[in-house]
Amino acid sequence: MKKDMELLNRKYKLISKISEGGTSSVHLAQKIGKDAIVAIKILHRASTRVEEIIRFHQEIDFLSGMCHPHIINIHERGVCNNGASFQEPVHYLVMDYIEGQNLGDFIETRRLDLDQSLGIMEQISDALCELHRNGIIHGDLKPENTMISQDNGTLHVTLIDFSLSRMKDSQRQNHATGTFIYMSPEKTGMIKSPIDERSDLYALGVIGYLMLTRRLPFQGETLMELLHNQVAVRPAPPSKLNPSVPAILDDIVMKLLEKDPSRRYQTAQGLLSDLNQLQQGIQDFVPGEADPSPKPDFLPEIKGREKELDRLYEMIDSPDKTDKVCFLTGDAGIGKTKILEALSHHARKKDFLVLEGRCVERKNQTPWGLFQEMLSGYMKIFSQYTDIEKASISQALKKDSGDLGSIIIRLYPPAKILLGTCPELLSLDLEKDKLRSFHAVMRFILALIRTEKRMVIILEDLQWVDSRSLGILNELVGLLNDYGMIIVGSYRLNEIDESLPLNGLIHSFAGKRNVDVLTIDPLTQRQAESMIKAIIKGEIEEFSCLSDFIFEKSHGNPLHILEVVKSLFQKKILFRQNKKLLFDKDRLGQIQIPQYLQDTILQRISLLDDMDIKILRDASILGRRFSVDVLIELEEKNGLSQKAVVACID
Repeated sequence: MKKDMELLNRKYKLISKISEGGTSSVHLAQKIGKDAIVAIKILHRASTRVEEIIRFHQEIDFLSGMCHPHIINIHERGVCNNGASFQEPVHYLVMDYIEGQNLGDFIETRRLDLDQSLGIMEQISDALCELHRNGIIHGDLKPENTMISQDNGTLHVTLIDFSLSRMKDSQRQNHATGTFIYMSPEKTGMIKSPIDERSDLYALGVIGYLMLTRRLPFQGETLMELLHNQVAVRPAPPSKLNPSVPAILDDIVMKLLEKDPSRRYQTAQGLLSDLNQLQQGIQDFVPGEADPSPKPDFLPEIKGREKELDRLYEMIDSPDKTDKVCFLTGDAGIGKTKILEALSHHARKKDFLVLEGRCVERKNQTPWGLFQEMLSGYMKIFSQYTDIEKASISQALKKDSGDLGSIIIRLYPPAKILLGTCPELLSLDLEKDKLRSFHAVMRFILALIRTEKRMVIILEDLQWVDSRSLGILNELVGLLNDYGMIIVGSYRLNEIDESLPLNGLIHSFAGKRNVDVLTIDPLTQRQAESMIKAIIKGEIEEFSCLSDFIFEKSHGNPLHILEVVKSLFQKKILFRQNKKLLFDKDRLGQIQIPQYLQDTILQRISLLDDMDIKILRDASILGRRFSVDVLIELEEKNGLSQKAVVACID
């Protein structure tokens, strides 16, 4: 260990390094003047980006207020700024040092009996109950983050390393982190579903299966094979590999491993109740009976769009590799974004590179805004490539961009990672510079398409497209050939008029081979009923009366359906009582639902308290897409606690 790392903040002597990860390292340490040994987690200096620091301190704040026998105890957090020891600030946290082995090593060295495996599952479930009760998802539950210590032969579990913990929020997460073997299908992106507490329960199912059988439930020689098996293969029950496993424990573990989150245990408390019964020798029960009734799912899977999706999926699946273009059109809230999300997911599963961009209203437009957003998304993909892949792609892009590379860097400075240092060009007058920039962007996009070979470009809200990005789109559609390019764009039908340039573009390509326009209509009543059932998550008496009311008020618009159902729950007209879903039929006839979608949303906002409205207003300033971490930091500076922000988001 380097000499300047022997002392931390003049308070702790670092004895040895225990482990090291991508963003932090853990050290064995002793507080000066004290005998007690502690563990200290230090954030790498190379990782001290603002978002990493925020997440690091969130981890501490989440856990420091907890006192639970199966969750690591946090003593303090700090920032070392004493220049004598460190040239840069070092963020650290001090926690208990757990003597023992992680569960992975523990399983390698001995075979656990049934009682030991059951006891470990119980203790992990107990810890998850506490975490989930506080709105925390562990996010990286696996044997390596589960410490086992022994006291007179009794095994004691402590959950550690919450570096991937996050607050539960309503956003779908696209970026999967953690260990894939223990990640749920929704966390890897193989199925479209919110990432919530049930992802932790899936990971516990994998751990339970491993302890009982000494084998993993899903295996694969490659990552893609593993991910495929997770969603396509049903593993053998643990009793097939370990006959001592009782049938009821088989059922519990297999329920945890369900691919569809709605079929798993819904809460850690429900799981813990079943494990407690099993420990008491009770086996005559149905797994999951103790679970509370499921909450409404306000992010339901797409319903009633099978025909539209089939047409779009055909563009991806077709053996015909010529370029294709499709424009989706329909009113606001009709489901265009949901359809495009499903298309993006399908394309990625078929190994297409997907670039996405969304236009903003004209008053907020910036020139080349759509191109910049697409390139920003590509940079995230590029960062995950190997060094060899990065070098090859950069070389091809730099060669094809030629002398115009500096223009791309001027329009989007992070592109310097792709293109390196490019020679500066002579200044031109405004009109000539626009034309040169246009050629530079076209050359770069075509180079990117040729380099990546199979690409899907998804563009949303084209009714607001800026003129320069529209010119690029017009040129790309006009160049349809065999680049391996698929372009899918969406626009609001009721916001397109004859004066908009987009209207002219669409008309000019009408009838062109491989160019299609797909109109998204409102849901039929039967399709709407299917969506309502997916939201409310339960059977209800006189469902047809409820669904008729919702359909009449929403006119089959999916977003309006969602907002009407939210209003019914918010006003306690739809409610649960003794695990039964009910609705107040008398009040249903009296409630006033606005005719227009925006009025429905405004009505719901009016029912929020002042603090929620303030958080909502601040979030709107951050933009359509932002990190929850940034919102938390902003609100903390305004005097609000993290728990208040979590409660608002939830």
